[in-house]
Amino acid sequence: MTLQHEKAYVRVPASSANLGPGFDTLGLALNIWNEVRFQVTGDSLVVQNRGVLSEFIPKPEENLLVIAAKRVFAQCGEEFPRGLTIESQIHIPVRSGMGSSAATILAGILGADSLLGNPLDRGEILKIAGEMEGHYDNAAASLFGGLTLALDRPMGTLVRRYDVPAYQLVICTPKLGATTNEMRKILPQTVSLSDAILNIGNAVAVVDMLRSGSIGMLDVVMQDTLHQPFRLQLIPGAEQAMQAARAAGAKAVAISGAGPSLIAFCQPDQAAQPVGQAMLQSFRQLNQPATFLITTPAETGAQAFS
Repeated sequence: MTLQHEKAYVRVPASSANLGPGFDTLGLALNIWNEVRFQVTGDSLVVQNRGVLSEFIPKPEENLLVIAAKRVFAQCGEEFPRGLTIESQIHIPVRSGMGSSAATILAGILGADSLLGNPLDRGEILKIAGEMEGHYDNAAASLFGGLTLALDRPMGTLVRRYDVPAYQLVICTPKLGATTNEMRKILPQTVSLSDAILNIGNAVAVVDMLRSGSIGMLDVVMQDTLHQPFRLQLIPGAEQAMQAARAAGAKAVAISGAGPSLIAFCQPDQAAQPVGQAMLQSFRQLNQPATFLITTPAETGAQAFS
């Protein structure tokens, strides 16, 4: 196998994982996209980042985009190009709970795969991304689009994708909040039988309601006992903002991924702006700066073109 193309263009959507009770298994692709261009040229590695919070993107040697691309070349037994320019247009906020690291990893994998002539199938791509992330929920949603269930088991990775209606989704991101590592460290290592049973039932119901569009009781079944009660302690003002979203008409609210963002679900024909404003005002009343955006589920997943 040799380098098949000198250019590649990749689009990868954001994602919201967990969705309440689906800890490390459920993910929803969001219509917020990072765009990355690869070009084999020159005699050195050049990485250019533009867009939201791009100042937080690490140096090339520590950049997940580059690390993922190099992993693909190594797995395929190929030498990484001596000269490669990577230009990223970043629309997914980093450190936000919207799957920015999974999207970055996927972009690197898909870009490298495209340059090599697409030797990897989707299962292999997801396996690399999941191993690099440590879990598969964000990567599966960004790769396949829609609502996904991803389970990594010794015999292989099981992924199921579901179409969902065009819900209005409000993502509210406070400025203050712990890192993903801190959010994981706070989680208990054991849970009670009653808590496990509650989460199992709620996770099944979340999938059914999101698929069917019957989300009248979605907020009830999005209740979780495994991670949200603990992570909310590290997001000042989050519980009040969730209550404000419900009062403004949101059908359900949950922590997006590990946070600090919150995701509120509204019906497809519902005005979502009041929900975002209510969450924003709630955070600000507690002197907590925040921003919000409104989006919809992404019907398609990541795309790569040579």
